[in-house]
Amino acid sequence: MKLTIAFITARLESLFDEWFIPSLHIFEDRPYDAGEGMPKRADKGLSPHDKSHATLVKFGGGKWSNNQINLREERERVLRGEPWTIPSEPRVDFYDQQPLSEMT
Repeated sequence: MKLTIAFITARLESLFDEWFIPSLHIFEDRPYDAGEGMPKRADKGLSPHDKSHATLVKFGGGKWSNNQINLREERERVLRGEPWTIPSEPRVDFYDQQPLSEMT
């Protein structure tokens, strides 16, 4: 079977329609002027002794998610029309124990 661009595009669109669920969509990035209360997107420390490298050391070899929320259950709740669960933990940054409420 010869794969053509049209075939591959059609297959990708089919997969997108099957897996993309608009109610589960969230925006990861926000404009600079989105307002106060937004976490800063900056790495703590200087490479290679920074939070990015510490994250890789702490979580890089894991085979399971360390989420406190069961993501399968969360997905089912959102698909039923329920709101996203608001996490209550952790309250501090693992890297330097800074309270998350101060990270704006």
